[in-house]
Amino acid sequence: MRVMVWEIKVSKLCNLRCGYCYEFDELSDPRRISLENWRSILESVRWYQEILERRGEPVRTQIIWHGGEPLLLPLPYYREVLALEREIFGDRLNRVYTNHIPTNLFKVPEETLAFLRAEQFRMAVSFDGMSGVRVDGAGKPTEQRVEANLRRLLDEGWTLGCDTVLARHNAGALLDVYDRIRKIASSSAGRLYWNILPLHSDSGRAPFSLPDSEIVDALFRLFARWAGEERSIDLWPIEIYYLDVVRKLRGLQREYYDRRRFGESALLVNTDGLLYLLSDFYDPARSLGSIFTHSLEEIMASPAYAASLDRDDERARRYCGTCPYDGYCNHEPLLNGRRDEPGEHCSLGFPIHERIEAWLVERGLDREGTDAALPHLDCLVEEKSAS
Repeated sequence: MRVMVWEIKVSKLCNLRCGYCYEFDELSDPRRISLENWRSILESVRWYQEILERRGEPVRTQIIWHGGEPLLLPLPYYREVLALEREIFGDRLNRVYTNHIPTNLFKVPEETLAFLRAEQFRMAVSFDGMSGVRVDGAGKPTEQRVEANLRRLLDEGWTLGCDTVLARHNAGALLDVYDRIRKIASSSAGRLYWNILPLHSDSGRAPFSLPDSEIVDALFRLFARWAGEERSIDLWPIEIYYLDVVRKLRGLQREYYDRRRFGESALLVNTDGLLYLLSDFYDPARSLGSIFTHSLEEIMASPAYAASLDRDDERARRYCGTCPYDGYCNHEPLLNGRRDEPGEHCSLGFPIHERIEAWLVERGLDREGTDAALPHLDCLVEEKSAS
């Protein structure tokens, strides 16, 4: 099942002041997207879903209510937008079009939470597992309160994502964070997915960012721990890198992401209506246009959109053309990563693939007939059955 993601910056208002937040200067701004502008977004969402479906492949569209902190939005606002979604999407809401919220889960408005559950929203909780960075407006740590709320929702049977920013404060202790999150997941009735979001040295707020080499070291240490243990938690992007390497060792080619052939997989709408690719967000020179004043159909016929395709083609030629993992990796580390990579290959995907492959080769797991010994190969089986 193909997924198309619309990341909507609904409001920048937030109750935390995380040290590495790239929205830091706007976290006191209460403005949010109007219903009129939501209509413009949702009509383009529906138009593009229908375009993708005409190509004959199953597609699901995810609408991400990003921020800021989405749980600060008033309940009547949610009701109004959901009514608009039902008008535009009809009975395909929650079957084809799904709503998602990333939240810091510091404060949990009970009525809003009950509404979101009734409306089948999916939720992902930001939790770094280390104190000192994710603080409230008074500079006080939030981890204990967020963990308590996370455990509570899991005990109530929620399926949740857990988003951990990999940065200076927790890179050296990432295995401890892994153990903590596994313990939370294993002791709960719900299901938890763990997503690791690296903070590059040229993104975010500088005191917390990491050189690429340290990010790769931390991710590889985590892979080695994960590969040596019984699988108890879904772990992204480690599973993706690992399966790319298994494909290479077994000669299992895959179609990789190409915007000209397959269209978009993710678009970001800022609060002001400017539309971006994830790799270009907040660079006005690379905005695709305003989704509030132009339909996506008009934007995709524009010179700005054509220029974005040319840029991505050039990046793929430069970084992927000579990569030994090309054809096994789907280009996602490059196209949804930074704009400019410092070497001849992407600065995270390529070295972590190399180190995982070396780890498998060292253990003799690169040869035919050793599939039964490969750790967590059920990930690949599940992926095949879902495709």
